Amino acid sequence: MYALLAVLALSSAAAPAQPPTTMAQLPPARTVPASTPPLTGTTWTLVRLDTGRGPITLNPGLERPTLRLVGTSATITTACGTQTVPVTRSGAILKFPRLGQGGSACPDAQLSLHGDYLDLLRRTTRYALQGLTLTLSAGTGRLVFQAAPTPIPAPGRPAPVKPTPVPPGGPMTQAPAPREVSVTALTLNGKAVPVPADARLRLTTTAGKVVLTGRLDCNTLTGQGTLTGSTLRLTALASTRMLCPAASAENAFLALLRGPLTVTVQGDTQTWRGAAGQVTLRDVPAVATPAAPTGTFVLTRLNGQPAPALNKPVSMTFENGQIGGTDGCNSYGGQYTLKGGVLQVGQLVSTMMMCPDMDGPRLFSLFELNPTLTQAGATLTLKADGQVWEFTRQP
Repeated sequence: MYALLAVLALSSAAAPAQPPTTMAQLPPARTVPASTPPLTGTTWTLVRLDTGRGPITLNPGLERPTLRLVGTSATITTACGTQTVPVTRSGAILKFPRLGQGGSACPDAQLSLHGDYLDLLRRTTRYALQGLTLTLSAGTGRLVFQAAPTPIPAPGRPAPVKPTPVPPGGPMTQAPAPREVSVTALTLNGKAVPVPADARLRLTTTAGKVVLTGRLDCNTLTGQGTLTGSTLRLTALASTRMLCPAASAENAFLALLRGPLTVTVQGDTQTWRGAAGQVTLRDVPAVATPAAPTGTFVLTRLNGQPAPALNKPVSMTFENGQIGGTDGCNSYGGQYTLKGGVLQVGQLVSTMMMCPDMDGPRLFSLFELNPTLTQAGATLTLKADGQVWEFTRQP
């Protein structure tokens, strides 16, 4: 008995005391199983690219392109820059109808990947989502993306807290809402450049990041950059490729944006000055939001001419934040908002009938431009990019 007690005593004495568990000794964080994330609001990173002639090996040293869909727009990022473009989505159909070329500041090693990626996006017609994988189909070509799994903190480990970024000071309004400005004067290499009276830009500045969209001639321009103090740098520039009768203002403006600009503001006017010249912008007065339209409106005039005769009348019906009707062939439905006289249509779905004689302007394409909406009596007018659509309210 005494021998057994002695052995137990020696064993107890030999066992060292266990120190308390520290944060460094906690088990690592787990990740969520591969459940399917939402298509929109998720950043998708390219992991595989197949042009239709076989897969292309992605060099591990190259920056991977990404895609992020939010509402009716897509943000497309490569090592050559970032552009935000309209996107058309209905069921499993996904298209990028107005994708620019970009790549003005592209490293040589990234040019090939940049070109193949944008070319496949332009030809994309469908998508499939499974688990953490998004696949875009462009004929026989494929783009395969993955979303990063969401980390779950391990037991006892506090979840990381991201600090709230503090927007740097600057002459532009640091606000998430777009700021619409008119282009009132443009000078390049000491010579004044004529600017169309309806030239407009929309500027969004948040936490020192600047997004620019708009039109000076007939092409839609997009760009992204940074604002540090009073210095503006726009590096990711792109535009549509329409042949404009006279694009002198557009070309001069793009040439000016290729270098750093100094921004000064006086009242409702701001001036961007660079080595090549300067541009003067003036705030467009805010338009009061009209009362939401109600009822059904049928297209009666398009760009000043009688509405074309189609299989069905082009129509819009507004009711409690919902919009529906026909585009002359297919029926559609979705949601809309009306702010400051600008109509924004989202979550649009439609039938997919093939109809002849649909070569003119399309209603769905007009919606993508976020047209202005005005109503006078029974007449409702939508305007965007030089297009004027006049509808008449039905009894």
